[in-house]
Parts: sequence; structure tokens; C-alpha cells
Amino acid sequence: MWIRAVFALLALGALLRLPILSTPNEVVFDEVHFGRFAYAYCCTGERFFDLHPPHAKLLIGGALRLAGGAPAFDYTPIGKAYPDTYPLFAFRIVPAIAGMLLPLAMLALLAGFGVPVLPSFVASLGLALDSAWWVHTRFALLDAVQVTATFAALACLVWALRFTGWRFVGLVVAAGVGAGFAVGTKFSGLAVFVPLGLLLLLRGGSPVRVLSAASLGLVSAAVVYVVGWWIHFRIVPGPPQGHDWYMPTGRLFEDMVALHKVMFRANYQLSSGHPDASLPWRWPLMGRAVFYWVGPQSVIYLVGNPVVWLGTPMVLIASVLAWRPRVIREMGFSAWLFRSAPQLILLTGFLVSWLPFVLVKRPLFLYHWLVPLVWLVALAASTDWFAGALNLKKGRLRGAALLAVALTVGFVVMLPFTSGWSILPELRAAIVSRLVIFR
Repeated sequence: MWIRAVFALLALGALLRLPILSTPNEVVFDEVHFGRFAYAYCCTGERFFDLHPPHAKLLIGGALRLAGGAPAFDYTPIGKAYPDTYPLFAFRIVPAIAGMLLPLAMLALLAGFGVPVLPSFVASLGLALDSAWWVHTRFALLDAVQVTATFAALACLVWALRFTGWRFVGLVVAAGVGAGFAVGTKFSGLAVFVPLGLLLLLRGGSPVRVLSAASLGLVSAAVVYVVGWWIHFRIVPGPPQGHDWYMPTGRLFEDMVALHKVMFRANYQLSSGHPDASLPWRWPLMGRAVFYWVGPQSVIYLVGNPVVWLGTPMVLIASVLAWRPRVIREMGFSAWLFRSAPQLILLTGFLVSWLPFVLVKRPLFLYHWLVPLVWLVALAASTDWFAGALNLKKGRLRGAALLAVALTVGFVVMLPFTSGWSILPELRAAIVSRLVIFR
């Protein structure tokens, strides 16, 4: 059953992305930025300044390099057509692969926590059919790499704690590699270390085992992070053109420290407004959809599958209402804490990925909710209430089938907003006029 779930999710992810990866053949959203950075890694070696670490951009640039390079192109403005010779499929393949693997990382994590196959599969299917993640992973953007690396890291550590010997060591190292890529994609990836640490404290076993896992994982993450920066400085050695951000000295750690200070300062100083910006507490209601691209008869907005975005909080509310405090008294606090460890870890992951945004002064957007949303989906799937709602105890698939149909309908309904496919002018006008419900 688990193997079938893996192949079904992988096939669905590939089918939804790969055939349309070169469509539209125009610059979409933040490809105006990340395209220039990947092009520098791929082809020119021109130094640039970005607010984010280099790892995901290196992967995108590496894919371009493997495709034979790219022609000169300035990537501005949004909607500018790519040259006919531009390897657009290769340019967008890394985020697409990350998007395809995200449901599998969710499936592995929930399986490691002991969640039955049916709720694990339905939750992973929700990610595969979420309209916002589908939009965001079809283009050369960074968040898919970060969140897939985050959940892969946690899944690897969950499974590592089930083993001893070389399997334990190998999975801990893999968890560290995932954490290194999460931080190396965006600094918000640092949040991954909180649920990883909590997992070790609650389920790590003896102090020696916990200490060895923590040390090995942190060293692996640090190596991945530093190597990414070493590659960055090797590929783009020259001074930045048009920006006096920082002149590298050629000593690696000194350059890293100095550049990180500049990056943190630049992140903090971002304060200009944006018409698509939204506040963190509006994100679950899909407040203010983000414009990605518009064509003559088509549009692409970042907006979620309502069954996922609205249904997940409803599952959690129902789970809280169904919970009874006497469970702690009947089981004993230690036994209850061990049994509830998955929910505590996933809840912590959500809080550390969402609450910091409340304190951020720079403009925030709906796509910042994508990472906290994945934590909430995992948390909802791990609850007993959700398993019961899928009729697991009665041995029937009716609840799961109905939810799968609802997820599919929600995905299809949002296609006029998210697909970028050509539609009749009258229908397009009606769709755009109704986007006010998301804004």
C-alpha cells in the first residue's frame, strides 16, 4: 500500500508539472531576480547581491549549465518573452522536482511517526493538489527547495531514530544535509532546527545517542552550508556591478561573515510597500492573492486550493474539540507525552515557521504561508480525529475517496486563476473581476 502511494503521488506530481513546464514562455514573477542569479552561476560569473543564501540558486544555475548554457537575457520585466533558444525546461526543473518530492517527504514523515497509510496518503495528496504549491513549483522560485529539504530532514531523523549502526548514521547525515539545504535556500530555513531538536529530546533515547545524533547532524548541515558558499565564491569571484555591497577578500570564512552581516542588514531594511502584500493572520483565508503573470487571455495568481487551505484548520479545530484532558490522567503524563510527540513536534514546526513573520516589518506575501501550511497539513493528518473521519476503524475508504474528490474539485475550480491557460476574453474578464474575493 505504501509503495502504491509513493508511485501515485510521484506520477501525479510529474503529470501536473512536466508537460507544461515551459509554459508560459515568458518571465513569471520572481524569475526576474532568480533568473539573473542562476544565469550568473551558469554562464557569466558576474558577482551579484541577493538577500538569500546561494544553494537553491546554484541548483537552478547548475541545471542550466547541464542543458548547455543559456543565451544572454536580462529577465525583465515580468511577461518578457524568453528567446526561442532558451532552455526553459531546464531553468524550471529544479523547483518542479522539489514540488514533486514534497508529498513524498510528507508521506515518509507521517509514516515514520506511525500515522496509518490512508491519512498519510490523503494529506500528501492534498499537497500534490494544492493550487498554490502547484503554481509556485512550476517556475524558477526558491521556496519548494527549502520546504522539501526541511521535511526530508525531519523524515530522515524520524526514521534514523528507529535504527542503530550505519543506518542510523546514514539517516542522521541525510537529515543534516536536508537541514543544510533548507538554511542554504533561505535564512527562514533555520527554523528546521527547532523541531529537529525537539524530536531528539522526546524520542532520541539515551543522552549519548541524542548527543551523537545532534553532533553528526549539525556537522553535516554546516558542511553543506559552507560548501555552498565556497562554490558561490568560486563561480562568481568578481566585484558586483552597480552595487557597492561587499568586496570579497578570498578568505572564505571572513567573506562569509562579512557578507552575512550585509544580507541581514538588507533584509531588515526592506520597508517599501507593495500592492500584493498581506498580513500573516490573513493568509489562511487566502487574503490578497499574489500576481505572477498575465497574458492576452489568461492569468496566473498564487491562490490555494480552498479544500486544503480552509479544510486543514477545520480538521484541527475539530480535533481540539474532540480532545479530552482525562486522557493525560488515564495514560500518565510521560506516556501521553511520548504518544503525542508527533503532534507536539509538528505544532512547534508550524509556530516557528509562522510566528516570526508577525514581527517582520518588511512587506509579506501569501507565499510566505506556504511553509507553515505544510506543517499544518502534517499536524492535521497526525490526529486521531482525522483518521476516524476517514472511516479507518470501519475498514472503508468512503471518507478518503470523498476527500480525494473534493481535493480534485478544489484544484480544478482554481485553474482559471492558476493555470495560465488561454480562456475566452469574457470569461477572463469575469475571473479577474472576481479576484477581489481574494484581495
